Formats: sequence, C-alpha cells, structure tokens
Amino acid sequence: MHGASGCVLISKRPTHWNWWWLIKSSTESTRRRLGIYYARNHHIFSYVEQGVSSKIPRKSVLRVSNGSRLVDFHHFKNHHGTFKFPQQVSMSSKASSEDVGEGSESLSLGDLEFDAEITVDASTEDELNSQYITNLYRESKDSCLSQLILANSIEQVFNTFESIPAEAMSPEHSSQALVMLWDLQKFFFRIESYFDPERDFSNRSFYIQQLSHHPTFQRILQHVIAHIKLLNDEPLAACLLTLKKLDYSVRSPECQVLVDECLQRKSTLHLTAVSRLYVVMKLEGIYGSLIAVELFPRLSQLIAEMDNSQSLRLISIALRSMNRCIPSSIITLYRDRLADLLDSKQIQSSDEGSTFCKILLTLGDTRWIQDDKNHKSTAQTLQRRIGHLLIPKVKDLDIMDVLSLQRFMEYGAHEPPEFIEALNQRISRLIEEQEDPPRLDLISCFSPSIGRSIEQRKRLASYIHYYLDKYPKFDQIFQLLLKALRIAKVSDQSLYENFWNKALQFITIESHEPRKVVKLSYDYLSFGLVQSYRHIQFETKMKQLLYFYLFNYEKQQQPTFISPSDFSRAFAFLIGFGWHSEPIFQEASHGLLDLFEKKFARQSRPLEMCAIARGISVSLSYQGNNPRSPVKYFDQITNFSALLLNTIHHKLEENNDLDITELFNLIKIQLLLKRASSESETFNKTITTFAKITNQDVFDSKQGRDIALALVTVSYNDPAVTRIFQKFILANPQNISIEFVEKFLMYAYNFGLEPQSPEEVTVFQHCHNVVERYWEMFGSLGLVQSCLSLSLFQTLQLPLVQKIFSIEFLNRVDEEIKYSSNNSSFPFKIRKAYMELNRAVCLDLPAANVPWFHQKFCESFYSTRSIQETPIEHEVYTSLTEIMSDSTAIQRNVFTPYFYFLNYLIEFDKSGKPIKKMKPRKLLSLHNLRSSNDSSIEVGERVGIFIAPVNAYTLNFRSLKGYYLLRKRHLEILGYRIIHIHPQHWNSMYMSEPHAKSDYLESIIFDKKHETGKEIPVHLDLV
Repeated sequence: MHGASGCVLISKRPTHWNWWWLIKSSTESTRRRLGIYYARNHHIFSYVEQGVSSKIPRKSVLRVSNGSRLVDFHHFKNHHGTFKFPQQVSMSSKASSEDVGEGSESLSLGDLEFDAEITVDASTEDELNSQYITNLYRESKDSCLSQLILANSIEQVFNTFESIPAEAMSPEHSSQALVMLWDLQKFFFRIESYFDPERDFSNRSFYIQQLSHHPTFQRILQHVIAHIKLLNDEPLAACLLTLKKLDYSVRSPECQVLVDECLQRKSTLHLTAVSRLYVVMKLEGIYGSLIAVELFPRLSQLIAEMDNSQSLRLISIALRSMNRCIPSSIITLYRDRLADLLDSKQIQSSDEGSTFCKILLTLGDTRWIQDDKNHKSTAQTLQRRIGHLLIPKVKDLDIMDVLSLQRFMEYGAHEPPEFIEALNQRISRLIEEQEDPPRLDLISCFSPSIGRSIEQRKRLASYIHYYLDKYPKFDQIFQLLLKALRIAKVSDQSLYENFWNKALQFITIESHEPRKVVKLSYDYLSFGLVQSYRHIQFETKMKQLLYFYLFNYEKQQQPTFISPSDFSRAFAFLIGFGWHSEPIFQEASHGLLDLFEKKFARQSRPLEMCAIARGISVSLSYQGNNPRSPVKYFDQITNFSALLLNTIHHKLEENNDLDITELFNLIKIQLLLKRASSESETFNKTITTFAKITNQDVFDSKQGRDIALALVTVSYNDPAVTRIFQKFILANPQNISIEFVEKFLMYAYNFGLEPQSPEEVTVFQHCHNVVERYWEMFGSLGLVQSCLSLSLFQTLQLPLVQKIFSIEFLNRVDEEIKYSSNNSSFPFKIRKAYMELNRAVCLDLPAANVPWFHQKFCESFYSTRSIQETPIEHEVYTSLTEIMSDSTAIQRNVFTPYFYFLNYLIEFDKSGKPIKKMKPRKLLSLHNLRSSNDSSIEVGERVGIFIAPVNAYTLNFRSLKGYYLLRKRHLEILGYRIIHIHPQHWNSMYMSEPHAKSDYLESIIFDKKHETGKEIPVHLDLV
C-alpha cells in the first residue's frame, strides 16, 4: 500500500492497535520522542492502515521504505519514553515499495552499508540527542561544524567532511567528525529492551571493521593526527577514547601519538581530558597504570578544586577506572573533598542521579574501605549520605544508571535500606514497562538476599527459560543467567539441567581458554553448595580439563594458567567433586599439593584459600560418611586442611594489614573445615584480631552480617564483637540493612543477649523499626525468626504482630511452602518457627488476642518423637527417688501447656509436701499437665527439671542460649520453677563424691544448704 509521498509502511506481522493509534494521532514532536523521525528533504512517512490484531507478537517490526532503503524499527524503551532504534537493510537501487511484502526478511545490522542514510534526525535539540551526541565545540559558529553535529547518518558525516575545502579544513572539523562516527553508532547498536548478544556484540564488531577500513575514515583520522598540536585538551582525549572504542590498541601508532601529546600537557590537562584518559587506560595492565601514575599530581590538584557535581562526576569516573593503582593519599583527598562538598551543601539531591550513581560505585570498591581505617570521613559513611541524596531520584533513574548500580548491589552492604527498597521498586517498574521478556541484565540486578514474591520468582524462571532457549551464544550471557538463577531460587530441576547442559557445551568448545573454564568450575561449585544440585556429565568433563591444565602447568606446557586464583579454583573443584580413586586423592597428587604449597599458598589471598576450603567441605558432604571411602582419602583431606590452617597461621603472624573482609574469609575457612571452636588457638586469634581492628566508623552491614552468621554457626560468644554490633546500630539507626538486622537478631537470640541497660534496649528498638518498616523485603523464615528474637527481648510491638499474623502473610507462607523443592527443609523450619512465635505472642503479648492455633501441629510432631533414657537421665531419676522417697511424686517426660518439654516434674501442695500421682508417667505424654490426678489437692508449686543439652550453652563465655531463656520465662509465666542441669557440671569432679548429686538436687529443689553452711555452687545450673 502506497502513500502520497511514495513511501509505504509495511508490517512483517500485524501491529498492535495501540501503536497504530499512537502513531496516527501523534504530533511531530511526539513522534520524535517515540524515535520515529520524519525523513528530511521531503521524504515524509505515510502511515497506511492495515489489518490489526489485538494480540501482537513482541518481535513485530515496522518497516519504512525510502527509495532504495528499508529501515526496521525495533521496539525499545528507556526513561525518555518509548522509541525505536533502527536497523538498516540494504536494497538494490531498483527496489521499490512493491518488493517489500509480508514475506520479506529484514537483514541484520551486519549488512549495514555506509553510503546509506540511516535514521536519527540530530537536528532536534531534545534530551535524547544531548545524551548521545558529543559536541566538542559548543561555542563555534562554523557552519560545517554545525552540519557535522546535526548529521543523522554515517553518509552525512562523510559527505560533510569531504565537502570542506582543503584550505578551510581545521582540526576542529576532523576531530568532531571522528567523534560523531562513534556517537552515531550508539543509536545503531544501543542495547534494546531485550538483550540480544547477536545484535549487540557481533554486529558492533562488524560495524567497527567496516568503518575502520573506509577511506574517508582514514582521511579523517590522519588529519587529526597531523594537527594534534592544535587540538584543545577535550577534543584530544575524546579522539583517543573514540579510537579505543573502535578497537584500536592503545599501543598502536595512532593512539601513541595522542597519548604522548596528553602526557606533554599533563601538568595542565583539563579535567574532562584526564577523566577520558583514565577511561582509556582501564584494563591496559601495567602500561595503563604507568600512564595513570604520570597524572597523579594533576589528578590531586583537580580533586582539590572540585566544586560542583559535574567535576565530581568526572573525577569519580577517573578514579573508578584506575582504582587498582590509585594511592591512599588520593583516596583520602577525594573522600575528604567529597565530605566538604556535602557539608557545604554544594552537592544536593537536586543534582543528577547519574552523578550519585558514579560516586556510589567509586566508594563501593573494597580497597577503599581497607584504606579508610584511620580517617574520619569513611567510605561507608559517605556511601550512606550519597544513598540518602539519591533516594528521591531513584524513581526517575534511566535503565543504564540502574544497570550501573549492579556492582553496588553485588558488594552487598545494601545501605541505607530505604535506598535499596527504592532501587528494587525502580527495577520492578522498569521490568513491567518492558515487553516480555525484559532485559536479562536488568532482572539480574535484584539482590539475591532480599525476599522476592513467589509470583516474581516464577516469572523470573520463565524469563531464564526463554533466554536459554533463544540465544545460542551461551558464553555472552551465562554470568547474567547464573545471577538470575540465584535470585529466582527455583525448584525447577529442568531449568538447572538446561543451564548446565549449555555450560557443558561451552567448556567443550572453549577448552583452549583455561581461565574461562576455571571460572565456570568455581561458579558450579558455589551454585551446587547453595542449590544442592549436581550435573555429573558437567563434572566429568570439567575434571578432565582441569587435570589437563594442572599437569600442563607442571610440565610448563600450553594451555595453562599461573595465577593463584585460577589454581585454587581448579584445585577446589577437583577436591570437591573428585572420587577417592581419582588422581587428586592418590599419592601421585602430592606433586599438586607441593606445587600449591611452594608456589601459591603464600601468595594466595584469604578469598582464594576459601575456595579450596569450599571444595573440602563439598567433598566431605558427599564422601565423608561413605563407609567405602578408603583411609587414603581421609589422609589426603587431612593434608589439604592442614595446609590451609598452617597458611592461616602464617598470615596472622606475618600480616598486620589484613582487613575485615580478609579476616572474615579466614574465619569462613575454619568454619568450612570444621576447625572453628573456642579450643582452637588459630580461631581465637582470628576473632581477637577482628575485634581489635574493627571500628564502627569503618564497619558496614555486610561485614556485620557475615561475622554474626559465622559466630552463630560455631556458638562463639564474644562480648567485644557484640559491643561493636551495638555501637554500629546506635550510630546508624537509619542505615542498617535488613540483612544485617536479620543476622544480628539471630546472633542475639542464639546467645541470649538480654539487654542490661536502656542503651541496649534502644538497640533492639532500632532493629524492630527496621523489621516493621521493611517487613515485606524479608524472607518469610527470616521475618518470623526476627520477630521471635524481638519477643525474647520484649521489644515486639502490636503493629508488627498484626502484620505477621495476618491472612496476607499466612497466604504468603503457604505459597512459599508449596513452591519449595521436595527435599527442602524450609516447610518444617517455617512451621516450627511460626509455632514458636505463636506461643511467644500468646504468653508475652496477650493484648494482641492472637489465638493458639498450633495444637495439632505440636501433637502431630511430638507424637513421632521417641524417648530413650540416657545415662545422665537415669542418674538424675535415681537421685530424685532417693530424695523424694516415693517415685510416684516424680512425673517423667511430660509436656506443659504450649508444649514445652520437661524431663521431670514435681508438684507440691500448699504445705510444701510432694503430691503423689496414682500412675507416674514413664513415657512421653501428649496431654497437658493438670495440677493433680486428685482434683481435691491444691497445687502450691510446680518444679520442672530439665537436663539441658550441651549445645544449650554458648562456648567460651558459657551462658544459656536465647531459646532456653525464652523457655524459662514462658514456664515461669505458666507457674513453673525451672531447674536446668548442665551435663558438664553434673559429671564434674565435685559431683563424683558420694551423695554429692543427691545433695545437690535436694538443695536446689528444697532451697537448702550443706551441713557446713556453705552454699552449693549452683549458679551455673539454676537459672
């Protein structure tokens, strides 16, 4: 169908009626905003109505024919609105609109030819153009420069440049033309709403290849090189950056001329040029670092002169580009200057959100945190301040700014929580605004540790399926897919099979790339550790390749690898998934062990050693309990563990510069090796070192979360660490992350840290505020456990109780239980925790009017529990019968109301005499206790005796854990006096004397003293 202008709009598939209405009813400016621009020189689009379907496939394409050219407009969205980036299709000069029909196939961007006009009308001065087009000469009135800046195609750039007479040609013309050639490709190859590696990477390479060989491009480049001395700083650096993006090596002759000129101006180089030069030198290894060092004096001067958000943005980009070689003096200068700008209100929330994003990323590097130990304005403090400034702007961040914050999310501090909440909401909105499926890199931006709804996780799983099936180039998207899999937390085994089948194909093809293969081996190790998943074929192929690399390294053959990180990852995988008959566990493998010990152990960072510890942990979980595992296997595991522990010992002895993250990794290694205990000298020294170097000013939520979890795992109660946690919370009530609050409350509950002062009560009130404010971001189990902890410390408030016992939350729990995998322990854990919270609310907060609705659950659970009398229980019962003279007064294995278990119960009447029972209970009873079988006898006191398990007490500083403290309080509310008997005290030397145990029990039951008048030391047991 033809329009008046000879142009035609043809759809490969029927288009959605909303788009037709939008196009037909829009003004010219609206169409520009949509990205559908009027062709200039009277080539006006004619929109002709066609058959319309209400259900449109997402790959629909609008085609516009213009003479010999056909342009495909693909749907794209960003913060400016919805618009389309085009793809050019080359057609013969005789082609007409009749040649383009329903069956026509559009070609890819790889078929782009440069003598064709493309798409974008750069004459419009809207935000879109200012974002992508670099105008190096804003004040110039030169008409040729204006034409170059307004060019909307490669052809126009080339034609404009060639039309300038030689005598009028200036370096301004050639430099602007060179930069425009890259700026225009941002339109052509801008990643769209869906992530397509074939389009976004392969076609870009083809474009660069074709452009770099074009004769006009070569003339532009040579003119720039010939007049380099006449260029100002900004165009000089812009040309260098353009060549780098066009895949020119920094050490090529063309780039070297530009670099040398920049270095000759290093003492006066403009800030924009410095920033661009640092971006160029990123990932250039030692050469790039040496160039960066040359500019350190100028960089320091520019940091001291920072006075607005634009200069701060450029400095942040420069520092982040070369952060591995930036000295601490410059770091300190940047941090202090940033603090001054914030204090003086020169940086405010009205500044651009993208600037704040750049600052957050710069501050987020872990090396910066390490260097902040002795400075007042720490990176953590500044991150929180910038986060608060960014909160009101998050809702308007464009998709690229959101994606840039992925690195910040990966770091894991997640402070302040209000900013993280706003960011996750922004990601959710961007996903909803896009067509299905949304961009893969966008959905992988979510934090895995933040609870997602079941519906979101299901939808995410469907997206992963889509990308696995659609894109053959797995190597370009597998890292994003892996992140998405961890966020989804699905129980769909077919999804895992599909992913690791693709990974198996990848390592088979890329076996000549050792570093890629080794990286994937550790990804698999970490993934299996979290998901309890194995892919045997992948493991078999991976082990073959890793042995091949390791033996090649020993023989100094290729392909191989040499970094400690690569070696430790390969070693970890072979240990973790190797069978006891494989080389890693044979005597011949001592060569590999010696290789690691001599060449890599001392060079390895704690993170790399942690990888090997993971491998040992995985191996023991699969083979440690196998009766067929030979002694040689366990000997070799012992050798591996001893090597790691010796290395830890040396690092603690020799290295005084270990930071908090490294110390946590040393703790984690000992946890994985099951060598973390209060009896371990190395572990005690690690914890002591951590407490010494930790200052709440350089402490953040991620470090607190990790340390709290580690200490809970080994029941290691350290008061010094507890004080650090408390000070951090008191100093940052608005900044503590939900992950840290969850783990701190777990830590406090596990160790029974009852508040001893008003200040400590305030700590738990701050935690309650975070839980109540962000309760929907908690996982269900973590939320219930956090509320149970708050109940222990009597800071749980009614509004939060009402949320937890609402129909909405109960439905959420039911959905999560239904969605959990068959072998998951989650259903039982959440039900048991919810029962304990229900019991706590009934007893501690009767005003909440929450009913006790777990009676049947408890009866069902405890009815399957068998009781076998232990030696200590037999001794206690024998001693009790000696004291009471009548066993019928002793009730055994009973439950109180609300299902608290007691080993023994003795009831006394009002006169203090034991009440005899007609049928003493010897087996477990599911009936609630009554005052007596004889209702005429009034009970005066109930004494419950509970033999506490060894793990009821914390290590190193022995005290009852939170569960048992809460239990004691609840039983006292119900009218019981509770006596805890600690096995270690019961079996002590003191208790071995004749009648000592009977005397001890009699004294605590009847509140008596020894005949000598000295009190029996019962303070450890009568709680």
